[in-house]
Amino acid sequence: MILLPKLFSSLHAVSAGSVGGWRKLPNFYEPFALFNKATGSFAFPILALLAIWGVIRGWQRGSRDAIPFALLWMWAPPVMMLIASYAIAPVFVERYALACFAPFFILTALGIFEMPGDLVRVGALVLTIAFSIGHIVSYERKPHDAQYREAIAAADSALKPREVMTVVPSYAIRSSPILSSQ
Repeated sequence: MILLPKLFSSLHAVSAGSVGGWRKLPNFYEPFALFNKATGSFAFPILALLAIWGVIRGWQRGSRDAIPFALLWMWAPPVMMLIASYAIAPVFVERYALACFAPFFILTALGIFEMPGDLVRVGALVLTIAFSIGHIVSYERKPHDAQYREAIAAADSALKPREVMTVVPSYAIRSSPILSSQ
């Protein structure tokens, strides 16, 4: 009951479109996109199919506690962020859900383990490793934060001895009503 006024004011702010330019409501498919972004567009379908196979085979083998726990651990953080984004304020930030990758990879490993035959199992493992390394290599080849590093170097060169520099992105300046009122 204490949170009801805040909940309604947040819902009104979201529905009125006054969320701010940098905080957009996530799309309904963001929980899936979370895993796709992290594992790569080519590796994700393989990992997802192996994880689904791990769920099916684990359930068939009688892991009636472990499989639902892994699925809950995997899907609860992104789904809760999606629900909170629509109910309160946009909060779908990938770093808030890093723990959900552990069960995804555990289910993927289970899917590899449950493949019929050693040759198929080794093939699935090689494919998984190859596509995952391919994603890492392609990610490393892209430049990251080059403009940010250049701006920091330029600002740092203008500092006098004992001066301190604070970097705040433009979108964060007006993000909090508490900070803007001070």
